[in-house]
Amino acid sequence: AACRFVTKVIPGSPYVMTEEYLEFLFREYEIDFVVHGDDPCIVDGKDVYAAAKSMGRYQSIPRTEGVSTTDVVGRMLLMTKEHHTDRKDAGLLPRHAGTPLIKAAEHTQPVVKAKSQFLPTTQVLRLFSNQIKPPTPGQSVVYVPGSWDMFHAGHIELLERCRALGDYVIVGVYSDFLVNQDLGMNYPIMNQLERCLSVIGCHHVDDVVLDAPWTVSDTLIKSLNVSVVVDGRLVDMGGQQTEEHNPLVPDPFESLRPSGVVKVVEIKSETSVSNIVSRVAHNRDRWEQRQAAKAKAEEGFWKEKHANAANGQACH
Repeated sequence: AACRFVTKVIPGSPYVMTEEYLEFLFREYEIDFVVHGDDPCIVDGKDVYAAAKSMGRYQSIPRTEGVSTTDVVGRMLLMTKEHHTDRKDAGLLPRHAGTPLIKAAEHTQPVVKAKSQFLPTTQVLRLFSNQIKPPTPGQSVVYVPGSWDMFHAGHIELLERCRALGDYVIVGVYSDFLVNQDLGMNYPIMNQLERCLSVIGCHHVDDVVLDAPWTVSDTLIKSLNVSVVVDGRLVDMGGQQTEEHNPLVPDPFESLRPSGVVKVVEIKSETSVSNIVSRVAHNRDRWEQRQAAKAKAEEGFWKEKHANAANGQACH
């Protein structure tokens, strides 16, 4: 498993788990509990986790407010930049932005809030980074910057390749502004803080540079004691050359290439953020109907949870 919080992945697990399947999990994998967020999970009017609860093997954890697939899909549908954390109106380099896959004007009603509702507290950052340790003397340090938007299988394959090039992998995460300069439209889909947490959660990563500079300078190399710099920009396009980065944005590795420290890493995966956005765009009507229902359900869940919390405080 690429996630640092996961020990093993069980493929093909059914969405609705029967008592028989749960018994299999407990026996085969020595699982103690089935865990899910505290939001309701209902299919055909039935609780998905009813069997686990009746067996006394269910635990719930508080859901992280502001983070959901409903919100992320909504950003792709709305094609806005409201979720960016460092929006700027001046200084953009000109580019051929292309035609948006989905235009906000085509919507008859909003399906989700465009602005991110995620509140990245220091506690959240600490929970994600508590396993991060500094490099030890003699370790070979690999540095790989990028956008890491919609963290996917292509990113994981790239980071696996980076791990093979050294002992300690440092990932640079570009700001929303830099990513948008390079890729245009409403990229990145996920803002910088969300992308940072996605990267930190990968066990192939040892440390992260937040708001990484576009140009990888000799000063950065010396400061981080980097031995290898990886050029993985093609991962933003699924390893394909069919779509160009902004030709007016300078090569971030230009000054280092003559030294031989820069390695271009190719991957087999063709997954990219543009592929993911295209899938949603090509099924827009179905996604909009789904979004409307899920957005309403999520709004109801959070209103009820906040009301219950307020009533609990009032009782005290």
